[in-house]
Amino acid sequence: MTRAGELSAADRRARACSGLTSRLILSYVEREGGGHAVEQMLARSGLGPQEARLRDENAWFDFDTKMTLWAAAEEVLGDPRVAEHAGEAILDFSLGDGLKRAIQALGTPDMLFRNVVRANSKFNWAHRLDLVQSSPGRVRLRYVDLSGVGYHRYDCEYTAGLLRTVPQLFGLPPAQVHHPRCGARGAQACEFDVTWVSRPLAQRTAVGALVGAVAGLTVAGAVAVPVLLPAAAATALAGGAALALRRASLASHRMRALEREVHQQKEASTRMASSLGDLSAELRLDEVLEKVMAHARLAVGGTELVLLLRDRQAMDLDRHTGVPAETLAALERWASDQADALRAAPVVVDDTASAPGLESLATDPQLPIGSVCAASLTYRDEQLGTLIALAAGATVFLPHDSTALGSYAAQAAIAISNARLVERLERQAGEDALTGLANQRAFHQACVGEASRVGRHGGGMAIVALDLDHFKPINDVYGHPFGDEILRSVAEAVRESVRPHDTVSRLGGEEFAVLLPGADASAARAVADRMRAAMGAILVGGRPLSCSAGVAAGRGAAVDPEQLLRRADRALYTAKARGRNRTVVHDPRGPGRDPAEALDELLSDGGVVPIFQPVVSVATGSLVAYEALARFPALPEHPAQEVFDAARRAGAGARLEAAALRAALAAGPPPPGILLNVNLSLSALCDDEAWAALPEDLSHLVVEVTEEEALVSETEVERALCLVRERGGRVAVDDAGAGSAGLRQLVQVRPEVVKLDRSLVRGIASDPARQALAASFAGFAEQTGSTVCAEGIEDIDDLRALTALGVLFAQGFLIARPGPPWPGVDGSVLEAAAAPLHAGVRVIEPAPFSGPSRGGARDILERMAAVTGAVETEMWAHDALSGELVAVQAQRSGPGARLPLAARPAQAHVLRVGDAGQVLDYDDQACPAELAELAAAGCRAALLVPIPPGPGARGVLICRALSARGWGPDAIARAESLAAGLVGDLAGSAAQA
Repeated sequence: MTRAGELSAADRRARACSGLTSRLILSYVEREGGGHAVEQMLARSGLGPQEARLRDENAWFDFDTKMTLWAAAEEVLGDPRVAEHAGEAILDFSLGDGLKRAIQALGTPDMLFRNVVRANSKFNWAHRLDLVQSSPGRVRLRYVDLSGVGYHRYDCEYTAGLLRTVPQLFGLPPAQVHHPRCGARGAQACEFDVTWVSRPLAQRTAVGALVGAVAGLTVAGAVAVPVLLPAAAATALAGGAALALRRASLASHRMRALEREVHQQKEASTRMASSLGDLSAELRLDEVLEKVMAHARLAVGGTELVLLLRDRQAMDLDRHTGVPAETLAALERWASDQADALRAAPVVVDDTASAPGLESLATDPQLPIGSVCAASLTYRDEQLGTLIALAAGATVFLPHDSTALGSYAAQAAIAISNARLVERLERQAGEDALTGLANQRAFHQACVGEASRVGRHGGGMAIVALDLDHFKPINDVYGHPFGDEILRSVAEAVRESVRPHDTVSRLGGEEFAVLLPGADASAARAVADRMRAAMGAILVGGRPLSCSAGVAAGRGAAVDPEQLLRRADRALYTAKARGRNRTVVHDPRGPGRDPAEALDELLSDGGVVPIFQPVVSVATGSLVAYEALARFPALPEHPAQEVFDAARRAGAGARLEAAALRAALAAGPPPPGILLNVNLSLSALCDDEAWAALPEDLSHLVVEVTEEEALVSETEVERALCLVRERGGRVAVDDAGAGSAGLRQLVQVRPEVVKLDRSLVRGIASDPARQALAASFAGFAEQTGSTVCAEGIEDIDDLRALTALGVLFAQGFLIARPGPPWPGVDGSVLEAAAAPLHAGVRVIEPAPFSGPSRGGARDILERMAAVTGAVETEMWAHDALSGELVAVQAQRSGPGARLPLAARPAQAHVLRVGDAGQVLDYDDQACPAELAELAAAGCRAALLVPIPPGPGARGVLICRALSARGWGPDAIARAESLAAGLVGDLAGSAAQA
């Protein structure tokens, strides 16, 4: 059997650096070098995206991450002993407060070193720190590699720095640390000799110094003035002074001890009062439970937490901090079995491998657990639940940890009891006043709670919807008081037909609903028929009362309570449509079927049918791409996103996305020169099945990232994105502007394409706020070299507004509806929205001209390249007498070379009207001469800027770029401003030519 203390090497390597250490490194670098130094360190280490985790004391990192962080800190601060100095400074920062309190509670450095294995586990699991020798004021420790990562001087220096601070935690001077053997220098392990001055010795040393000083003064006085101080008196005085000092020393020692104890008790009381106040300020049970977890994690740092609440006779999971399901189930059983022991006092299990009921925790492949510390949530002799802290490996928890957890558990029990009292009062307010049944709000809460339980534990649930037949005539004929009495009788009949823990509700009027936990469709139908029979015993005018019933059932994590109620309602109305007085069970294969129940059919051949929507360049009106969209013939009434969401909840999201990807690629490649956009969530992008569907060459694909919140690590996402780009693909962030998650993805993904969400696009023509946000995305794209595409365009004014804001690509029903491969576009719409075409050049109206830029020609041209992204710039002067263009600066022509203006119709037009224009290589109506120049330069876009802008231009500046995205109004305005500053250089160069 694998013991908890014998974790695998891989598990230990993954926990080589606690968040305490990473946060200390960041805090130390910030103190020594400021915020800029931290930014430099994170940039050099490549750990910038993980800054939040690096500052989380409860996080863990591998050995390589720790060494990378130390190396970057040394480089930024220029301190070769930065690890040692940071370790020595740990007490200067508000770090690991719970750990400091636990260590201080041990009382002396000697006691801490006896618990050194437990203390070390708060910082590092890749190595173990063992106590080899111990004597008062001196220990020898051995630092042993358990994971195969070896030794590094950073670890040695950091450990030495930390060891020096141990006595300081107890109000003593720093320890002396010697490092005679070092694994980093070839030894089998590291050894540290630690010596410190204990408090009695420190006090004796201080008293001796004082006695010596007084005696010295006494002798000096006798020698100087012998008549004033006889020898006997001097001796008596010296002895009396020493006695007085010894008494003063003892009193001082007791006073300091009392002061330290009072200070610690005051701190503990303040923390407890603050925690209790925080918990008591909240009366909502869910918020109280969240705060319980937060306070407990502060009390016992570096651990995972589990909160169990008693439900009937068992302990059921309420929430946790990322613990595997198998471990949670084992803890529920263990806490139920240990209820009596937990009620008596907190329980610490130092080795789960030897603890009955917890053996499996030590070998869990996801999160091995070696130690458990648990405390009962008990208030007024009622056990409300259990709070459990978990740690990897054996012998982790210090004695104070169980005390702290028990204190917080006692506080939490009071807060939970108060919150439940409030819930009971609210539940009374949630009753139907007429019948005493649950009202609609209470019924909804019960359904949500049961769906959560089913999702955690499995099983099923069912809902029965009931509606009395022809009830309105009863009120009309017999009056409302009689009708109310009938409703009370119905409520009693329904209540007597179900189990005590079923929830019966009056939704309103003559509509009732029943929640049946654990029931399937067959059992729920039997209950519905039993309720209808019970109502038949109620007579109205000598005739039995009748009702119609609809039944819907669901199982597992895919259960959606609101959807289940809708399905029961649909079945109810089907029953009424079929003649009333009957029960109908929702057919999962009929209209309104649940997507989760159709997964097998969706994943089969033909389950996903792709359609394709054109994406066009607004600047040219040209088709540039198609976006592949999924449709599901088996679920025609469900939006595609709803189907994908249901598949994700059922754990089949990546499989369904891979099926949609295969279907899209099976349609064949789009026309030559046209890209294909495919949608993949970040989770699917990191899944093997999706990669198996992708071809080796991705140069014709754009992968649109669609998932709002990644369910995979940043490292996996970065690796997948790099692989897409290595194969020639491009990456787009979908739904930008729909929420903060999209903004986070812009930074994480660094996309080639930013796709604006339809919620931002619709109505943008008349909404300044939407315009400002769209402009910010266009600015982001311009700065990063990406492009912006607007989705969901249905209005020509919105399209024109987006064009004016610099959004250069678009799709939507206004342009073309999606269809089988490959649909065309509405040319008239594009012609109305595209930039005007003159002599083969597209002219976009720039933003207002801000005047010429100042500076020399070289400076202006360099700034022009930065603004336009140009890799090649040419400047030509117009010789009005000869009607020729004269080269001032040209890549393939020397200065002074001449060209007939007629040979460059695009440039001739720009000179004549004084407006900038652009030529894109995919524009089939572009000027042939300019297209030829683009091909010769290996570029895809050219911007032609008059010098100066406006009528009477004397020359033209040509900027050629590798990207074919083109330029928006703001970029053109800046280019015209720069070009205006070249007038003097243009005139002088032309005169010389």
